[in-house]
Amino acid sequence: GVAFTEGLAILRENHDERIILESTGMWGISQVRALRMINSSYTKVEMSRPLDPNTFGEGLAIWRNSILQLTYKRGVLAVFDRNMMEKKCEISYPSNSFQEGWGLYYDSDVTNRLYVTDGTDRIYVVRFEGCDADLVTETELRVSQDGISIQGLNDITFDPVNKLFWVVIDKSKCVVGIDAE
Repeated sequence: GVAFTEGLAILRENHDERIILESTGMWGISQVRALRMINSSYTKVEMSRPLDPNTFGEGLAIWRNSILQLTYKRGVLAVFDRNMMEKKCEISYPSNSFQEGWGLYYDSDVTNRLYVTDGTDRIYVVRFEGCDADLVTETELRVSQDGISIQGLNDITFDPVNKLFWVVIDKSKCVVGIDAE
């Protein structure tokens, strides 16, 4: 089978090296891996860690010295060591919040919060403090246009210059800009 790219993050970038982290998703073959950019169209797998066969990997973010990876239906956030990609822990999703993980973004500059999507019309603002603490949903942002909810929110990132979240809409060719204020 073929696994799908579900999350990307740039781990390291300098004049002679670019390392990209990738989360792949497919039942039985999901993994998190580090890719070295050789040129604009070719990468080499430097390191990879398979997930449990019952796990479908989803969104990915870098948090301090860790890699965070959402799972689609298992209801856990997997936390990996940033350098060796060894799994440090798994933390259950908040019981009063999202039950599936789709897209993940970590704001290290302003809020120090995770932003999670689950395929609905919501972006969840989540506090994460490490393997010894629970995930806590602090608020839910409902996304709509002209009073109509926008369903299928998936991959998410943030544009700090324009203060917009950019979110891929599942099963479409659309990316929408969402005002963060």
